[in-house]
Amino acid sequence: MKHLLEIAAVITRKKVKKIEIFDEASLRNKSSKFNEFFESLMDGKYKNDRDAATALYGCSPTDDKYRQLKSRFRKRLMNTLFFIDVNLPGNSNYERAYYTCNKDWTLVRILHSYGAVGSAYDLAKQVLAIAEKFRFSDIIVHCARLLREEASELKEFKNVLNYNKYIQEFYPVFESELKVEELLNQIAIIEYNEKSTDKASNEIEDLCNKIMSIAELNDSPNINYNSYQAWLNLFELRKDYSSAIEVVERTEEYIKQNPQFEQPTKMISFQLHKMAAFLYTNNFSGARRSVEANIHLFAENSNDWYQYMELYYLQTLRSEQYQIALAIHQKVVTQAKFKKSPRVIREKWNMFKYYHEFYIDTANTNLTNEQRRNFETKSGKLLDDPALFPKELRIITVHTVIAQFIYALQLKRYSQAAETVDRLKTYLLRQLKGKEFLRLGNFIKLLTLLVKANFQPVHLNNEDKILLSIKESPNYYFTELNSLEVLPYEKLWTDTVSKLS
Repeated sequence: MKHLLEIAAVITRKKVKKIEIFDEASLRNKSSKFNEFFESLMDGKYKNDRDAATALYGCSPTDDKYRQLKSRFRKRLMNTLFFIDVNLPGNSNYERAYYTCNKDWTLVRILHSYGAVGSAYDLAKQVLAIAEKFRFSDIIVHCARLLREEASELKEFKNVLNYNKYIQEFYPVFESELKVEELLNQIAIIEYNEKSTDKASNEIEDLCNKIMSIAELNDSPNINYNSYQAWLNLFELRKDYSSAIEVVERTEEYIKQNPQFEQPTKMISFQLHKMAAFLYTNNFSGARRSVEANIHLFAENSNDWYQYMELYYLQTLRSEQYQIALAIHQKVVTQAKFKKSPRVIREKWNMFKYYHEFYIDTANTNLTNEQRRNFETKSGKLLDDPALFPKELRIITVHTVIAQFIYALQLKRYSQAAETVDRLKTYLLRQLKGKEFLRLGNFIKLLTLLVKANFQPVHLNNEDKILLSIKESPNYYFTELNSLEVLPYEKLWTDTVSKLS
């Protein structure tokens, strides 16, 4: 009761008239500008302040009305963070504990600063117990310092020595965590600045070994996670995707042995990298097993879920598992929230269907009349598509035009196929410049040679050198949209020539 009276006294002296937050009750008020702002923001209707100011007040973003609303809106958002529900499905015990410890530590500091020291110390002991279980070294040190101070004032010197032990054990761990974070940042800087891949690889390997040496001396989940991340970065830089897969599997094993340290947000990142590695080792069976084991980590309709499904989808195409590709596509586009997903996601998946449908439809060269009519109907819809997307989605335009080329070729509409190549050449000259478009540029050169050969592969000249250049610079696609290849260009070329031969 003493602590309740102490806390109540602080609130009585310092309370505000009204706590502004976003809860279910407040969000039901559809006439509120705050709620209009919130819902439109979540629906992706505003790209910048000008969009928001125009929609809400018909004014400029510098207008006092909008600036005041934005300021109060931000404050309300920040207040709401103290009341988010960490017990929702999908949050691990580790994440719940970390949020709770940080929130409660903030309360400890508030209580202590306003003189409610008994309540502050009592809460600090609870926070310390949770932090010790999950090895939150920074919070352990903070709590132990405060409780050591209390024990000293009360002349409870046995407790002073006890809290000293916490600090002596966990302060070096905290320092080591900071050192590992510094080394990981150095790796990121080297990756960004170093033009020589070999030199960067050697420098990063040295840093990885330093991190591993620190990890061997400290039982810290943060250090272990960062150690795995460092090695993953190195192997991806070296394009050693088999080793990258092994790193992720070691991370999985670490979590199996230490389930209390599971951090889904970090494991999601590792699983995305693992799926990308399966894609570039063309390991369909591994990808399929991985999806079955790890899809539960991804919340459906989240950006991470769409990315994971996309990488798996691309794997099925490369492995010629076209029926599975169709099933994945159906699962994604029939999601209730798919139509409200970001435009880049919607346009990618709308474009993807042209490829798996083409390969499914043409798998049997002896199509029945009905199958032929269905294919021609699909082809007609695609070939009539102007395929006009904004500059930031130009690679989707390119892949749509490439799809138009392969459909026109299948229907023996050679003049129409030549027109699509002319359009691709125009893009190459005007927009697709730089190293990131080297593979695409070479693929367009191959298509140009095919047009010059009147679509007769036997009359092709000098295509081997261009094809070799494509093969010598393999594609790696993860998040950079301009690196997207629905199918590797060398496979598209081989398939194109084989269907003409």
